[in-house]
Amino acid sequence: MERKKQGMGRIVGVMGVSFLLLLVSGGRLSAQIPANERQALIDLYRSTNGDQWLDNSGWKKPPLAPDGFALPGTEGSWKGVYTGVVDGVRRVVVLFLQRNGLSGSIPRSIGNLIGMNELHLYENRLTGSIPPEMGNMSRAVHFNLSYNELTGPIPGQLSGLRKAYLIFLQDNRLSGSIPASLSTLPELVLLRLDQNALTGTIPASFGSFAKLRSLYLSNNKLISPLPIQLGNVSGLGELYLDGNQFSGSIPTWIGGMRGLQALRLHNNRFSGGIPSELGGLPNLRLLTLFNNQLTGSVPSILGQLKTIEFLDLSTNDLTGSIPLELLTLTALETLRLDQNRLSGEIPAGFSNLANLKQLFLGYNQFTGPIPADLPLTPQLEELFLEFNALEGPIPLNWVNPSPLRKLVLRGNRLSGSIPEEICNLVLLERLDLGKNRLTGKIPDYIFQLTQLRDFDISGNALAGVIPFVFHYLNLLDPTNTDLGYNGLTAIDAKLVNFLNQKDSDWAATQTAPPENVLATLSGSNSVRVSWEIIPFSQEAGGYSVYYSRSSGGPYTLAGNTTDKTIASFVVRNLSFNTEYFFMVRTFTNSHANNANKVTSENSFESWVTTGAPPPEWRVGVAYRVDDFVLYSGRAWRCTMAHTSQANWYPGAPGVNLWAAADRGSEWRPGIAYRVGDMVQYNGGTWSCTYAHTSQVDWYPGAPGIWLWKRI
Repeated sequence: MERKKQGMGRIVGVMGVSFLLLLVSGGRLSAQIPANERQALIDLYRSTNGDQWLDNSGWKKPPLAPDGFALPGTEGSWKGVYTGVVDGVRRVVVLFLQRNGLSGSIPRSIGNLIGMNELHLYENRLTGSIPPEMGNMSRAVHFNLSYNELTGPIPGQLSGLRKAYLIFLQDNRLSGSIPASLSTLPELVLLRLDQNALTGTIPASFGSFAKLRSLYLSNNKLISPLPIQLGNVSGLGELYLDGNQFSGSIPTWIGGMRGLQALRLHNNRFSGGIPSELGGLPNLRLLTLFNNQLTGSVPSILGQLKTIEFLDLSTNDLTGSIPLELLTLTALETLRLDQNRLSGEIPAGFSNLANLKQLFLGYNQFTGPIPADLPLTPQLEELFLEFNALEGPIPLNWVNPSPLRKLVLRGNRLSGSIPEEICNLVLLERLDLGKNRLTGKIPDYIFQLTQLRDFDISGNALAGVIPFVFHYLNLLDPTNTDLGYNGLTAIDAKLVNFLNQKDSDWAATQTAPPENVLATLSGSNSVRVSWEIIPFSQEAGGYSVYYSRSSGGPYTLAGNTTDKTIASFVVRNLSFNTEYFFMVRTFTNSHANNANKVTSENSFESWVTTGAPPPEWRVGVAYRVDDFVLYSGRAWRCTMAHTSQANWYPGAPGVNLWAAADRGSEWRPGIAYRVGDMVQYNGGTWSCTYAHTSQVDWYPGAPGIWLWKRI
């Protein structure tokens, strides 16, 4: 919308000309205009469906003439028509019919309005071509047909608008080439032909404009070469060539147009480097080169553009680092270097840019930390650093109060917690920290961000209970709220309901701690820990089971399950007659939606006291399979019924009557297992049936492998 408003400020000055003209001509006097001019008005009314205009007052005010319109001499009272005396003859001098619902074509007879000073037919629904006869309006200083649906070529006869200094033909569907004859208009200050379908090249004759200040040719289908003669228009202040099909190098002669204040070359096919000559434009306020095919580095000489306010070099193939010279552009309000291949660290010094409001550095290859002074840029409203390789913590020091409204750090390698200081950015509307390596909890003071609409922390390793006060963020947009792929939970029912409204599937992708953890004895010194599997089981991961002799830890890892569908784990070789406390954590390995391994917080504890120890092994006892004994301080399980003899003690060389009970830990490759050894695998207990050293694909239950029996 802002781009369409360019040049409209000049309209106000021209409107002043109209009012002055009316005063000179005595206002709307009841005097007849020439019959052919009256007929031209009637033709316009009929051709553009005048009965359906938004306002057609006066045009058919009774009494009516035979032609069906108000009496001759009343034309100056018709809506939008102003008359005045021109060379002793009362004529139509101004038509103000903009935004009035005109639809249909412009009649050729409109060219009979030869006294026309201003023509305003913009923002209607006019169709068809521009009549060549309109070139007869040789007195027109302001000619505006913009924002219609006109088609066909621009008539070369418009070169007859000898006094025109404002011509607006933008936002139509005009085609064909640009008439070279337009360059003969001696008074032309502003020419807007943008937003059409014009083809060909810019006429070389455009270099002969004497007074042209603004040339808008954006969003057509114009092609190279750009005429070098255009550089001769010394007074040109605005050159808008964006949205065309220009290719090749950006001409260096543009650097000689020292009057330029705004240069727009974006959305073309320019290639090669950015000419250093552009740094020699002393009055330049706006430079847009985005969405081309530019290569090379950002020229440090651009640091000489001391008046620049808007600099956009995004969406090219630029490489190298950010020149420190750019950090001296104190007038700069917007800097866009995003979507290139810039690298290195983001330099310190942005805080010196007192007027900087928007900084876009995303989608590059920047590394290192976020500069500590960057959050101290005093007027910064939007900061986009997404999809780089930035590391380290999110800075703590932010301007307070801060005008920051958008903070996007997504897709980096930032680590540590979300700092509480972020919650002081009370004007934030968008906060995107997704796809980093952040850990810890959501800050308790998040409720201070009451203006927040877009919130994304997905794909990190955050864990813990979401603060109850999160439900104060009433403005969150459900389409732009994402808490997924973390280890977050919510307890309060009101908060859960709020979260479900703002991010309907948030809970489905959380690596949450399991619920209903229960510890029960499975032997005198072994405990089965069971739990409910969590909803998010589709990505690889498992459960880690921990035990401790005191509530709250410190905990020792007993082992891990092999996936998240397993709901129990047996902890073996515990001390007898001892109280143990057990807790479980869920973990999810990295996957397509999260490069981090996410581990949940601790589950609630469950506790149990182990049983009495088994009897000591003795000679002459008839032992049965699965009898347990103690020998040399270790527990052993009988694997074959027998009556013990002195040299058949548990662990005796060459005697396979006993298996150490403490070998009932998780199965692992590379272990020398003996017959009767027990392991845990995939949620079950297995007994070794053939002595071997385990290999990766010899796991218990492997197809075609008969080394283990499930018990």
